[in-house]
Amino acid sequence: MVNLSIKKSLYTILYSLFFFMIGWWGNDYYNSKLISYPDPISIIKPKPLEKYTVENLSKTEVKPVKLILRIIFLTLNLILH
Repeated sequence: MVNLSIKKSLYTILYSLFFFMIGWWGNDYYNSKLISYPDPISIIKPKPLEKYTVENLSKTEVKPVKLILRIIFLTLNLILH
């Protein structure tokens, strides 16, 4: 009786190991057939906000402009009173 239990356990372990190995091999085979894409780190991505870095903004020339704040003050004065 004990011998049958050990035999059954041994067969169960061997079947499990066999199907585990088939699954591992199938996964490796499936992944080797997939199209490999380039590494996303190696792809140069556009940097749309690069023009707003300190280095680039310091290189630009800005024309002086006369600001007229009188309109803003008059508007605020009308709103507050």
